[in-house]
Amino acid sequence: MQDSVTLRSSGLRPAALVGYFATAARRAEAAQLQTLGCELLPNLIESTIPGAEQLIAWFGAWPTFHDAEVLELSLRREGKSCVRVHAWRITAAIDSTGHFGRDHHVIVTFWFEDILDLGLADFSGQNVIYGLTCEKTERGFKVTMVPCFGVNGYVEAERISVSFEPADAKQ
Repeated sequence: MQDSVTLRSSGLRPAALVGYFATAARRAEAAQLQTLGCELLPNLIESTIPGAEQLIAWFGAWPTFHDAEVLELSLRREGKSCVRVHAWRITAAIDSTGHFGRDHHVIVTFWFEDILDLGLADFSGQNVIYGLTCEKTERGFKVTMVPCFGVNGYVEAERISVSFEPADAKQ
């Protein structure tokens, strides 16, 4: 009997899912994206999650994880489980292909100890999420991956922590 299961994404990234096309309406929104692309954690819980303050310092605020890609899910009966996500900050700059620019690329790892509940669906070769939320619950913390294409769902655990490492834009 296995003590863990690990799923990894192949990293395919169709251009249609990478960013927004530059239209007049999108350019008007671009000026606001730097502040809209990041937000504070609900209920200001970042001080209760080890590693969250360092991630906030990297981005300038808590990221929304819009169009981020889930690269790996690792679930263990004992020890730490994790979700690894390739994330970035969207900038107001428009690139040569008409997409908004991206910088501050990182691989963010959410670590879970003593998983209480989870519901996950649709893991595939590519797992783009619309966003990711992290909230305090009565029993611990809940991380929810809002669906876009591929994996979606939530993991609730007694304790969570966050770590990250700078990443290549093509990761």
